[in-house]
Amino acid sequence: MSDSATVFAKVLVLENDAASLGRIKAFCDSSNLLPLTARFDSFVATLQENVDLAGIFLSESTGDSEFDFLAIGELVSRIRPELPVFLRCADPAARTLSPESEGYFACRYSLDSLDGLRLVVAERIFSFSYPAVLVSGLIDMAKTALESQFIGMDVVTEEPYVVLDKHIMGEIFTLVPIETGWCRGYMMLQVDETELANLVNNHRTHVRAAHAEDFRNLNGVVNELTNLLWGSFKNRYLQLNMTSQNLSQVPLVINPNHHHISFGANNPQLCFKHNLSSADGTASITVFQKFVFNLSWNPEDFYQNDVVAEAQESAGELEFF
Repeated sequence: MSDSATVFAKVLVLENDAASLGRIKAFCDSSNLLPLTARFDSFVATLQENVDLAGIFLSESTGDSEFDFLAIGELVSRIRPELPVFLRCADPAARTLSPESEGYFACRYSLDSLDGLRLVVAERIFSFSYPAVLVSGLIDMAKTALESQFIGMDVVTEEPYVVLDKHIMGEIFTLVPIETGWCRGYMMLQVDETELANLVNNHRTHVRAAHAEDFRNLNGVVNELTNLLWGSFKNRYLQLNMTSQNLSQVPLVINPNHHHISFGANNPQLCFKHNLSSADGTASITVFQKFVFNLSWNPEDFYQNDVVAEAQESAGELEFF
């Protein structure tokens, strides 16, 4: 199997002590975490605005008598239970919590025990490793598909990241199962309906501008894009002689009113944020592409078809020793 790709994760940090915040940011930098700081008095609003998270760093000392770390822990466990909360304590051993309160937190740590924290972060956030050749292949396939469906648009894909959020971004959402000999799960695309309608009106898609008002035509754009990506994934990674031997499934729950989806497991989602823009600045759209391997994930058995590997070798993308 190829080396693992470097992926990042966004975390929300609530910390009122400047020196401690600096050390936590340094820890995040060395742990592939992107820290987003928030004030305690605006925590709920910040949490609602950032639906692309993998965890929360919380201090036991809020610096404000109106805010209690236990109340925040309880709130997160109720409205975003998929997000692990890492609680900073001056003395973790001396901090006594009830069994119920203990369940609010993934761990208690001090700034003098960051090695232990690093192990918990690896277990709770970076529990899956992704082959680098897979990640680069997914980005290449997405670029090709996006450029074919959105006319005259430049595609820039941000660094891949993982989330534990179960929120749906945007109004148009597609979901398609993917299966190979080494993985089983789903691929998702999520886009903003207004942004997509603007692209149709600006003749940046293959849908006529006169049809932009019909949401079914907008759905069709995303559906076609999903089909292209699914076909590329299948051609590259599905063994031609593979037969499905594992037919197990888990229920999916989608609640549109809350923009929430559950895959019946707490596996992280591998995410790609594709930003498209026209050279003249008149049109732009963000396409979120996510993969969740909730049914099977065996990266040690990663495989891609020989025809793809040969094409990469001839292009200088792969070297064999």
